Amino acid sequence: PTSLLQLHPSKTLLGNDTVQEAFVDLDTFRARYGIDCPAAARRLQTGLPATVEHPPPGEQIPTLTSAPDVAVTAEGKWKNVSPKAAAEATQNFITFMDALRLNYRAKDELHPLLASVITAVDAVTKGEEFDGRKDIVKWLIVLNQMRPEDEISETQGREMLWDMERGYNNFLEGLG
Repeated sequence: PTSLLQLHPSKTLLGNDTVQEAFVDLDTFRARYGIDCPAAARRLQTGLPATVEHPPPGEQIPTLTSAPDVAVTAEGKWKNVSPKAAAEATQNFITFMDALRLNYRAKDELHPLLASVITAVDAVTKGEEFDGRKDIVKWLIVLNQMRPEDEISETQGREMLWDMERGYNNFLEGLG
């Protein structure tokens, strides 16, 4: 869901040392600015959208809190995949592609996100190759060779997005 995309950057921001120094935690921030929004605070604290935590009546939505050894039975390439691991990899792919669409270009903006993608993908695939994995690694190497303040060009950004979308689609195909 779209709300998962919005929750991930919020979690990252709330974990930032500077933000923690200034506001301590979410409750302190809410108290300081007189913000009374318990439902939104719950979303930020759990990291789950309301539709996942409380599915609409009659609709079955899988939770992301399954034990890591719970298997997904699907026709995909990878067997015994944890729903949580699959969701995390998907979330990381989408977050990274959104960052590119939002014109993030600096190494220090992109590298942590792309590293999260490959780590999460490898947790699902156990490092097994799939069409698109080599491109992820290629871009990780490109970013690794840059200084933190260096930026990729617009052309590189478009190419990176193309490669990531292709990799994402092949990853989803492998899930079944």
